[in-house]
Amino acid sequence: MKIKQVILISGLSGAGKSSAMSILEDIGYLCIDNFPLGLLETLLQWINESDDERYNYLALSTMALDFNQAYKLIKKFGLNVKAAFLDAADDVLVHRYQYSRIRHPFIVSGDARNLFQAITKEREQITALSDEVLRIDTTELTIKNLKTILESYFSRDDNLSFSISFISFGFRYGLPRDADAVFDVRFINNPYWMDELKKMTGNDQMVIDYVFKDKRSHKLLKEIKGYLDFAFSEFVKENKNHMTVAVGCTGGKHRSVTFVNYLEEYYRAKYHVLKLHRDIDRK
Repeated sequence: MKIKQVILISGLSGAGKSSAMSILEDIGYLCIDNFPLGLLETLLQWINESDDERYNYLALSTMALDFNQAYKLIKKFGLNVKAAFLDAADDVLVHRYQYSRIRHPFIVSGDARNLFQAITKEREQITALSDEVLRIDTTELTIKNLKTILESYFSRDDNLSFSISFISFGFRYGLPRDADAVFDVRFINNPYWMDELKKMTGNDQMVIDYVFKDKRSHKLLKEIKGYLDFAFSEFVKENKNHMTVAVGCTGGKHRSVTFVNYLEEYYRAKYHVLKLHRDIDRK
């Protein structure tokens, strides 16, 4: 019998769970939002025994406080489970609630008197996450960025157990908070200062040629690949499902993009690889 695929989505209130579920529905998952923990065992038992093909690919979202228990219970049933937990900076969460005019669940329940207190209380009650869980920081992500990540990681055709996210970013806009490893390429010659290259990006061949004309680029790539080859193999041994590797330059348009494009192409033959250029479209 085919092993059923279950996706579990959770995160802080306002971090993007609803958007994530909409994206998974577009991919082809049957989505059930805010499923109560008390009914989960009954649902899983029914799914295990059911011949209904609609439940071969199921996505569930839960409250952040229920996430760890739900994840352990799904694994206990022997289902093929992948999980993602969404987070964002506190000030961004506050802004999103103020913009949407929706009240935080902790305010509705009376557990908090204002947004900052509600976010703090919710964050304090979340226990440590398993290394198998994909962590997504949505602070700087657009819906398009989030869609790229989820479509790659939760693709229904994915048969590889270990996946990698390569993210280019600009240090001036902040580090990706969910990065497992960060590499700084700001000492490489910057194409931005060349008039003919300034408006291009690391996706353009002229920029690529300029970046790799700097001999330090090749030395750095050798060191990065040496580290990543070792780290990836060790994470696979430890049954970790995902690793996020971030490469940063000043603005996130030239050098970091060039390096991430190279690394994505180099590793995609062996691993399931996602490439995201976080800041390339910033004006």
